[in-house]
Amino acid sequence: MNIIKKFVDELGTLFELSASGKLTRFLECKVEQDLIKGTVRMSQEKCCNNVLKRFKMSDANAVHTPCEANQHLQASDSPSMQHRDPNVVRSYKQAVESCMFLTVFTRGDCAFAVNQCARFMANPGPTHIAAIRRVLRYLTGTRSLGLTFTRTSGAHANQLYATADADHAGADDRRSVSGWAVLLNGAMVSWVSKRQPVTAIGSTESEFYSVSLCGLDCVSAAHDGHDGIQADCSHGNCTRQ
Repeated sequence: MNIIKKFVDELGTLFELSASGKLTRFLECKVEQDLIKGTVRMSQEKCCNNVLKRFKMSDANAVHTPCEANQHLQASDSPSMQHRDPNVVRSYKQAVESCMFLTVFTRGDCAFAVNQCARFMANPGPTHIAAIRRVLRYLTGTRSLGLTFTRTSGAHANQLYATADADHAGADDRRSVSGWAVLLNGAMVSWVSKRQPVTAIGSTESEFYSVSLCGLDCVSAAHDGHDGIQADCSHGNCTRQ
């Protein structure tokens, strides 16, 4: 609370502020606070419904995962430029961008699948279109999911936990894909899924690359919220799976 008060006070020296009461919505994100239970929940069900309605997927059959197991989309599945349909490209871009908006705020579970689809926004093929439609089908059955932060106390209060992984040579250019998530008080506060900028020789190298970046993310998170937040990787809290 001291950090929040200090931030608001400093912001008040630069801008004219007014108290609007308890936060209930932020950029299409619903915020629910329960001071008795000590929880804060963030969700985007309304935004998700709008996305599904926009692409006529509201009544689609739901699936249990945002992508198929071992999914590796290839550039070779894209059509030739002379057969590229601008309408298909436009619709594909809009679908991916809508899913990216959800992924950035509360739906980190879709990060890998959406990241895969985003690589082919310039010229999507049938498999790429099927992949983003699967993401939408997954959202159909999980539109109410969100992040719930729970107040903690004792030795584990404000303790960061993290997990990292890598898909060695998963992309068609033999680049590995890194993925990690940082959790605080029961929910993710940071998550990433992206291709590594270097080509790893082996799976061990790609795994260590992901873990090292995850560690930097933990240190950054602990530094940004220095008031009692700890990043302890010495007791298995920062794990590689």
